[in-house]
Amino acid sequence: MTDLPLDLATVLYDQRVDGYLHLTGTVLLVYDHLLTLGSEIRYIWAPGKIRAVAWYFLVRYFALCANLAMFPLAFGNFSTKTCVGLYAAADLSILLEVVVVEITLSLRVLAIYSVARRGKYFVAAVAIIVIALGAWTVKDVSPALASPGCYSGTPAHRQLQIAGLWEAM
Repeated sequence: MTDLPLDLATVLYDQRVDGYLHLTGTVLLVYDHLLTLGSEIRYIWAPGKIRAVAWYFLVRYFALCANLAMFPLAFGNFSTKTCVGLYAAADLSILLEVVVVEITLSLRVLAIYSVARRGKYFVAAVAIIVIALGAWTVKDVSPALASPGCYSGTPAHRQLQIAGLWEAM
């Protein structure tokens, strides 16, 4: 099978579709946050357990802030150097999300099963492996900018790395 070069019209169309999908996901995320804001203020923001509330805010709002901060990647028109920096920041935010999600999932497993010491070591080892895979996934990635703006096609091997990371969790 040969790789056919894409013409600029195809790349621009794909860029537009990708931008609209990013916009749709971000709008749904903001809508979800707005729907539950009243209940969140009533039940979560009330005085109480400070560490639990701080972790809740980290888990809840980190992805929202990261998505909003990386919004220019979908629609911006920047220089190549700026785009490379934005992609590095996006990859770092993905890695931080992996760490936060993995810690949260590990804490859930420990809380649900109240496992013994040996089980805690196993959960910690799995969490460390997944976090290391996350670091490997985002290491040394330079986007191949194929069109105006900050649009970069994702190579197939990189897609598999990212999908495998999220599946591992």
